[in-house]
Amino acid sequence: MKDKLTEFFRQAAFYRYHPNFQRREREYKLRLASRFSHSRDLLNSKPRVALELLRKAFTGKDNNIVDWRNKADVVTWIRERPTDAALSFRKLWKSTTALEKRFSSFSEDLAEAGVTASGSQLAIISTLLMAHSAGEFPPVKVQAFRPALKMIGWDDLGTKDSALERYLYAQMFLDYLIDQGEKFDVELRDRLDAQGTVWCIGGGWSDTSVPRSWNNNPQQRAKAELAFYHGDLIELDAEPGANKRTPTEKLALVKARRGQGRFRDGLIELWGCCAASDCKELNLLRASHIIPWRIANDSQRLDKFNGLLLSPNLDAAFDAGLITFAENGKIIISKSLRND
Repeated sequence: MKDKLTEFFRQAAFYRYHPNFQRREREYKLRLASRFSHSRDLLNSKPRVALELLRKAFTGKDNNIVDWRNKADVVTWIRERPTDAALSFRKLWKSTTALEKRFSSFSEDLAEAGVTASGSQLAIISTLLMAHSAGEFPPVKVQAFRPALKMIGWDDLGTKDSALERYLYAQMFLDYLIDQGEKFDVELRDRLDAQGTVWCIGGGWSDTSVPRSWNNNPQQRAKAELAFYHGDLIELDAEPGANKRTPTEKLALVKARRGQGRFRDGLIELWGCCAASDCKELNLLRASHIIPWRIANDSQRLDKFNGLLLSPNLDAAFDAGLITFAENGKIIISKSLRND
């Protein structure tokens, strides 16, 4: 088992610390989760609008989990039975009800809509559950999990009969990877990180394979990370009470200063696009603090509700005090900013 885990985490580390991991395995799922969350929040007050937003998100390019035929089945269900569909989505996203009950109920509704295969139901429901939190409820697909499960010696998801059993088993597997990752110095920050490495090992990056000679070198990674954030860490250490922060807390804070890490993830899941222009190209968007980083406390520096996801020109204008936003979200432009 140890040899199997060593090989798994050698490959997992290659992908987890790859420069493109954030963009290719986290950000688009966080954006998809944000769009589902927006739909969920409108279901009671504006069900037609909510279902249309849900349809667009579910059939969009970010949803690479659900098969196109199953997407068509769900869209047909929404179009032909909107009232029933809206009720089913409300039940699925009602967090006060036990997950198992919600999952089973939605499975039955999918079966009535023509989606009866456990694997298809699993992909659909696990994708929709990201509305609560992509980090806690990442998507699950049987084929994508199969190589990782086989590598470590776990039973295949297909050995479980129902979609619910497969989902709970997949969550247990992801939690196991998070726990074991600490022993191999591979930080899996949440289930989404664990799912991302499983996705990659399962062939998700067909254009990028792990070289046989590549080694998992935690010391080298840590040294490079400290060197990259060296200047920020020095400034942070000069603040009052800096000696009370752990190295992990310091790294989280300096990443937030640069609009990275947990802070940026939170803003992507909260907004999903530029908060002002609706630009959805995440490669262009910057995570900006409302209460500036230099005067915020540690909690505010990491708080997604103290941030806006903005396109570069708006971020620069906001940072310079040339624009701000009213309580109702309306933009306020400084008189010192000329029309031209």
